[in-house]
Amino acid sequence: MRLSILTLSLGLLTAVSLNAQKFKTKKERSNFHKTIYQLDKETKKHHGWYFKINEASGDTLVKGRHDQGNRVVEWQFMDLEGKKFLSFNYDTNTSKPDWPVGSPGDSIPVLHGSEFLLEQVDTAPVLVGYKGKLQDEMIRILREQNLMKTNWEQGLTVLSMVIDPRGNSRVVKVEQAASVPVAKALVNALKMVKGHWLPATQHNKPVTSKIFLVHTFYMSTGQYSALPKAPEIPDKAGVFYFGTSARQYSVKTRRSSSGL
Repeated sequence: MRLSILTLSLGLLTAVSLNAQKFKTKKERSNFHKTIYQLDKETKKHHGWYFKINEASGDTLVKGRHDQGNRVVEWQFMDLEGKKFLSFNYDTNTSKPDWPVGSPGDSIPVLHGSEFLLEQVDTAPVLVGYKGKLQDEMIRILREQNLMKTNWEQGLTVLSMVIDPRGNSRVVKVEQAASVPVAKALVNALKMVKGHWLPATQHNKPVTSKIFLVHTFYMSTGQYSALPKAPEIPDKAGVFYFGTSARQYSVKTRRSSSGL
């Protein structure tokens, strides 16, 4: 019996040692997050566990696993306070139904024929990821691509984007613009956001719907003068708000290759 336990212990130690030789742990910081993941030393691809952490609170935003660069099994995504937001299984391409996706009963524009009608849906469209990922990605892209300018005109810009039943994003439209340069930069940034959308569902079926991105630009972080009113936008479902300032974009951030 003692020999069996000793043999098992040696086997476990050998496995741990071989695993340490094959994989290495990487840490990266980008925007407001810290990313920790395993990398295959030979293939240089993500392999093993993956975590994204909110730098300010220390809460975990994302946890999952990679298999040679591909996301596998169930990934869990949180809100900015570390509470459960969404889980997605990359093996079955399904989300976990008992975790909230969007808000049931909310009204959003749903496509009927050639026009969008404001209707109640079972769930609103959401970008697969932690809550607030779309806004964070927009800020990251604007900064890294140097799309934001400090001499922009202060004001409100509203974009809309169509999400089809397969979760593909298309048809970005400017609904309201603080100025043409601001609108162009935001459109370019939105088109560069990578990720998969969970489409809106109505009567338990995926439908084509429309989301809105509402951006406010201030000349300085402490300047909140009167701004133009937003156009008529349906409730809160499918509406993503974020604000930026000239001072905020005068500082460069380090690019992250974590990709999430």
